[in-house]
Amino acid sequence: MSRRQVQGARALLAMLTLAAIGHQFARSTSAGADPMNFFSYFTILGNVFVAGVFLAGALRVAERHVPTPFEDSVRGASVLYALATGVVYSTLLSHFELGLTLPWVNVQLHYVMPVAVVLDWLLQPPFSRLTLADVRWWLLFPVAYLLYTLVRGRLAYWYPYPFLDPHRAGGYGSVALVSLGILAAMAAGGVLIMMLGNRLRRNVV
Repeated sequence: MSRRQVQGARALLAMLTLAAIGHQFARSTSAGADPMNFFSYFTILGNVFVAGVFLAGALRVAERHVPTPFEDSVRGASVLYALATGVVYSTLLSHFELGLTLPWVNVQLHYVMPVAVVLDWLLQPPFSRLTLADVRWWLLFPVAYLLYTLVRGRLAYWYPYPFLDPHRAGGYGSVALVSLGILAAMAAGGVLIMMLGNRLRRNVV
């Protein structure tokens, strides 16, 4: 892809994602939903992050900027979060009503962006060599999100996902088991993203 095509695709996808989130937020809050609950979904937080990374990437491409190691690592984190969003939704959540009631919003956040971010990583690989240290810090946000969700859920009596709700999941043991499984899968996914980035990097450096 040309530089202008990459810039345009990233900017368009980022704006579509932010528009989807904004539209759903307006619809949900007008129906009485708690704004804090809306922004307590991993899907929402992850997609806001991914959209920001895409917008920054579009600007960097326009400036012919060579990404720094930190910028490449942030991109890697966005790939992991987008991939986790798509996989967890498809395997564990697609049959639940989670508040994302608009079909186009659901498709944009759970299908289009995960695929787009992975393709962007493969077609525009990082310039810097990634390490396991990058993967470790990528996992900090999911761990912090899990702790936040469990603490807030106990205080607010509301959980964003059924498998994190001890009353619906069958207790804290089940919540811990599923959570550890997801974190382990994310760690494996992070290593795969790192390896692919490093392998493809050799073809562009």
